[in-house]
This record gives sequence, C-alpha cells and structure tokens, in this order.
Amino acid sequence: MQAMVLHRWGKNLQLEDRARPCVGAGEVQVRVKACGVGATTLNILRGDLGKSQHHLPRIPGHEVTGEVVEVGEGVTRVAPHDRVLAYFYLNCGRCRFCLRGQEPLCRRLRGYVGLDIDGGYAQYVKLPASNVLGFAKTISFVEATAIGDAVATAYHVCHSRAQLKLGERVLIVGACGRVGVHLTQMAKLFGAEVIAVDTSEERLERVKALGAEETIDAAAGPFEPVVKTLTRRRGVQVAVDLVGTSATLASCANSLCAGGRLIVLTTFPNVTMSLSPVQCVLNELTVLGSKYASKRDVVEAGNLVRDGKIKPIVSQTVPLEQVEVLHERVRTHQVMGMGAIVL
Repeated sequence: MQAMVLHRWGKNLQLEDRARPCVGAGEVQVRVKACGVGATTLNILRGDLGKSQHHLPRIPGHEVTGEVVEVGEGVTRVAPHDRVLAYFYLNCGRCRFCLRGQEPLCRRLRGYVGLDIDGGYAQYVKLPASNVLGFAKTISFVEATAIGDAVATAYHVCHSRAQLKLGERVLIVGACGRVGVHLTQMAKLFGAEVIAVDTSEERLERVKALGAEETIDAAAGPFEPVVKTLTRRRGVQVAVDLVGTSATLASCANSLCAGGRLIVLTTFPNVTMSLSPVQCVLNELTVLGSKYASKRDVVEAGNLVRDGKIKPIVSQTVPLEQVEVLHERVRTHQVMGMGAIVL
C-alpha cells in the first residue's frame, strides 16, 4: 500500500510503499477512504504532542474514515464492509473516567491514533476495535472526517463544558477554522447568539451564512472593544478561544459579563494567561478547559450530521501524495473549516 510517512520531526512526509497491516486479536483493518487534515495533525508532525523516538517512523492522520476490510479474533462490534471513523484517544476502557464516558481523561492512556500507532495517511490502517465507531450511510466519507474531532469537539464544548443556554451570547475566537465553523453551527443549535472573530472578511461572511449574528475582523484591531460595543458594554456569557495566545485569552476573559465562562481548548507550550483574582471573584467568572470529546460525543455528533442539523465544512480535498500542499494551506489559514485527503 502507499503511505505518507514521517521520519523526522518538523520535516516533510515521504511517500512510500508499505505492507498492509495485519490484524491481531481485538483489531480491525480499515480501507481508508478519506482522512481529515487539521491543526492537531500539524502539531503532531512538529512533535508538540510527544517526541519520543519510538514514535518514528510514523504514518500520521487521526480523522480517518473508511470501510472495514478484516477483523481480528474476538471482534464482534464491527464487521467487514461496515463504514467507520476513528476515535483519537487510545484509552484503556477500564479506569473510572472511561467507565463514566470521559475517555479523554483516561488514567491509563496509551496515546493517540496517528502518533502512538499508525494513522490514516495511507491506503489501509489497523486500529483497535474499540477505536472505531460507525456512521450513517447517508454521510459521505469526506463529510465524516469532520465528525470525530471538529463536530464532536463543538458538541462537547456546548453540551458538557459551556452548558450553553437559550439566548446566551457566545464569542468564538478563531471562528473560521475546523472547529470554529462547526462550533458556530452548534452554538446556534443550542439556542445561543454567536459573535464570530477571525482575520478574513471573506471567510467571516461565510461564517455569518452559517448563523453568526455578528462578525469581527481581528485584523482590523483588538476585538474586545467591539464586543463591548455590540453588547452595550455588558459582555458575553461564554467566550471560546480557539486561537490560544496570551493576548486572545486575556481579551476573551475581558469580554465576559458577570457570571461568564471562558472555554480554553488550545494547548500551546509556554502560553500563559493573566487573569485577575479580583476580576474572577467580583464577576464570578469560570475558566474551563475542554479536551477533545468522548465517544458518546462523537456518536451524538454523527447523529446531528445524519439528521441535517450540522453541516460538515470540508472545503478542500487532495489526493494522498499532495497532502503537504494541504498542510501548507492549513498553516497559512487558507482553508475554510477542514481539509481532507481522499483515497
């Protein structure tokens, strides 16, 4: 089979011929149909999620969709010809967090698809059977690349972390990215009003078409004063920072009203956040981290896509051998929503 392989952190991938992976007990072999390309994969390629030499060489790609070809001994949840997508975390399934359906907090986490085991930048991938989830036949393989991460993360933010309520205002910073475009739709589905922030008027117009009431071009200057103007200086109930710099985190916190919630998703090393204890106490602010999504979140995300309530935004696709071109487009913010490779 053909695969794109990482041999050195931060370097380009190499197109190689590899043997098809053989399944063992509890594993499945999947014929890859599409694989999402986004910021998390770029972080993995740089080594931001771990740089141990046992990781290399590695086939990246965790937003995998495809068709089951073969199952190993003991696998009963899926069968050949099933349409599946991959779940990112290699969780244990037995700790107290996994048993409560909080797989991202697994205490015996074995790593990530596309980093600790080979991922979907290949014609075939081998995955633990517990890391594949089905999706509806009415959803294309390309559309389904958005479900397991971008849509599921948006659902996790709105449902579990922010616990959005009808009529609340939510500020989304980085609204044109792969999570942002789906979070805009999800927040609207939960009954919130969206103020979308990004750096391209053209892309912000598309976010407005997805339901954002107001848009702010951050390239024109700080967004915090504009938020205050739009909200008559009251601020928003929820601010979600998908950019994750010290400046955007501070501006998000300062954009909150009394009782507001700041949702933090990014994990860039060496980024710190300055937040006054007085501000937190007097306004009873809440800061919440949000880590990816549970398997239940992924299933719920798939149901929302199946029912037409959330539209996957996969705006650019390339064949496997051209994935580095797509990487560069993602790095330079030329992709609206998501990109994907198609096999």
